[in-house]
Amino acid sequence: MLATEYAVRGPIVARAQELEKQGKEIIYCNIGNPQSFGQRPLTWLRQLLALCEYPALMDIPLAVFPADAVETARAILEGSRHGMGAYSESEACASSARRWPNLSRAGRHRRRSGGHLPH
Repeated sequence: MLATEYAVRGPIVARAQELEKQGKEIIYCNIGNPQSFGQRPLTWLRQLLALCEYPALMDIPLAVFPADAVETARAILEGSRHGMGAYSESEACASSARRWPNLSRAGRHRRRSGGHLPH
């Protein structure tokens, strides 16, 4: 690679900063932080990942995590011989895909298109 540019600090951002100084409202959508313009955090998925990565969290006596997140984490871990980590066996992924078909790319498309998969 001979030349690169850190676009976050490029001419578009410089222009946005100029417009801001003039009193214009700027929403920086290119930064990669959807919460900065109002999107709520993906809490349930973060809880699910935390439970799968650290199953001892499921044993906390208080109901810190929603019951459906705990149930889903238990099911995912049951489908995995070695638990979660940086690497997991493909059977665990296949097991999860069979159990929750709407979470896959094809399942999401099927839901959006009224049940039809792309050809």
